[in-house]
Amino acid sequence: MRIFIIEDQFIVRKQLIESIQQVSNYSFEIIEVTNERNFFLEIESITIKHSDLFIIDIDLNYYLTGIDLAEKIRLKNEHCAIVFSTSYDDRITEIVNKQILPSGYLVKGREHHLLLKDLSTILGKLLSNFAKEKSANNRLLINYGNEKLILNEEDILYVATVPSQKNLLLVKYLDQELLVPGKLRSLKASIKSPYFIKSLKSFVLNTNKIERLYIAEGAVEFIDQTVLELGVAGTRKIQSFLKAEGSYVAE
Repeated sequence: MRIFIIEDQFIVRKQLIESIQQVSNYSFEIIEVTNERNFFLEIESITIKHSDLFIIDIDLNYYLTGIDLAEKIRLKNEHCAIVFSTSYDDRITEIVNKQILPSGYLVKGREHHLLLKDLSTILGKLLSNFAKEKSANNRLLINYGNEKLILNEEDILYVATVPSQKNLLLVKYLDQELLVPGKLRSLKASIKSPYFIKSLKSFVLNTNKIERLYIAEGAVEFIDQTVLELGVAGTRKIQSFLKAEGSYVAE
């Protein structure tokens, strides 16, 4: 899980990071946003995951408020978590009216042990929901020799046909590569998760695991830095798929 901390005060950002590390042993990827203006302008090119958490200062020292920023994030992904950091509670009505649906609030100036308690409650709930979602992942059943191989669809980066091998597939998993017998057409029919693009002739790709598209070069980079060459037509199909789904990755 990633936590984006959007707070214009350096000291407050550091205190939040220390507090997160104090209340949870989970290995979060913490991202400090030090330039709110640039971040606001770059949101369209950022892949926002369902598991992402944004801790946002409502009263940013910028002509746009934290609520404006949260509203733009929510339009990009309606499932990610948003927590507001504020010194006041007079903006809650505005937040409700904008349908931002935050996961909670952190009150600045609150006694430290109470702040830790609030943060612990929020993170505990989010981690619990994240664990439940992962346990409910679609499973993919593949014949693997004399065994049945069960893979979480979410952990697959891509599946590709193997050149010159008629009934052999390469499955690129998070931490390994597998060669399994089968036809890509049958595997496409078996995959249920909506974030897989199946319109490519020789590949099936998990778009949630794509880090960057290189349109001119016809290549895709995944979150583990694996680069797959698809050709310009293939990368444009992925770009169109992502835009239709309301998500986007850097180019």
